[in-house]
Amino acid sequence: MVPGFVLLLVFQLAGSWLAAETGWAIPGPVLGIVLLAFGLLLIRRVPAGLRSVSQGLLKHLALLYVPAGVGLMVHLDLIRQQAGALLLILTVSTVLALVVTGWTYQKLARHD
Repeated sequence: MVPGFVLLLVFQLAGSWLAAETGWAIPGPVLGIVLLAFGLLLIRRVPAGLRSVSQGLLKHLALLYVPAGVGLMVHLDLIRQQAGALLLILTVSTVLALVVTGWTYQKLARHD
């Protein structure tokens, strides 16, 4: 289990380093998970240690939403003030994600 945690932390560190070095606006942990995904695609399997750690984290995923819920409660007045802009951003980003996902699926489905 420890090697799985170490692997996750190494990729998070690599992503944070990449974000700091490039100056990209993408958070380091997001870049790290993208690097991990590409690494897993390359080796075409999930190492046993990483699998057990991932399954353990997924079992307790709901706990990770507690800080976000607290943040929503603390900043509820700010969210109310910016509700229109937030609604517009959420709508546009959702539509954009659906369009890109559909386009990507169509491109990949042609290669089968």
